[in-house]
Amino acid sequence: MGSAGPLTEAQAAVHELDLEGLAIAAFLELLDRERSALAGGRMDEVSDLAAEKEGALAALSRYGEQRGDRLRRAGYRLDADGMRAWLAALAWFPEVASAWGRVSELARDARDRNRTNGMLVALQMQRTQRQLAFLNRAASNEPTYSADGVARSPVRQRSLGEA
Repeated sequence: MGSAGPLTEAQAAVHELDLEGLAIAAFLELLDRERSALAGGRMDEVSDLAAEKEGALAALSRYGEQRGDRLRRAGYRLDADGMRAWLAALAWFPEVASAWGRVSELARDARDRNRTNGMLVALQMQRTQRQLAFLNRAASNEPTYSADGVARSPVRQRSLGEA
């Protein structure tokens, strides 16, 4: 038996790209859940989603490696130019380009949503740092200064006999 024919190779590529698209769509759902948890301040939920996200990213990495292997076996570089050349060589089977278009669009959406979530994480961290700084200042016995420059303690000191 010889190797698979061009149609079988092209069909396999479409199948792999379709599976990659499904994996990206599942990742998008995770990102949406993460965004909701971040917006709602549900940090425990965000932490729980981190493991799911890690697993989803590992799966996406495997799909990327498969795609790279397919390009390499076909003699193309592993970059955007190589992908364009590979798609041009398979122009006779437009389903490949269509599947790649879906994967590319989903990947752009995932990149944008992940960037948004990253900004939400940064905002949450800033908020938490401000709250910690406030609590640290309130708990310290270091004097602060009034408008007229007089040092005063931020917390009124009481003696043990005082109520």
